[in-house]
Amino acid sequence: MRHDKFVVQKMDYKIKGKLRILKPTTLQVNDLNGTLILSCELQPNKEFATEQKLIQPDIYTLRIGKTEEKYISRTMK
Repeated sequence: MRHDKFVVQKMDYKIKGKLRILKPTTLQVNDLNGTLILSCELQPNKEFATEQKLIQPDIYTLRIGKTEEKYISRTMK
């Protein structure tokens, strides 16, 4: 009988870039329980970067201002 073990690898996660926005707003990443994972203030015409955080592959909610989208993080092999 074969038993496969699944190892969940944590990964370093960081969001950075430059978004075209009209007014200052906030970028947030939350887990499905609502716990804040990452947060960053965004300014018009400026680059941004969150701190680097160790996370598990899971489903997260990305919020930019009032807009939110769920996404799945994955490990790279």
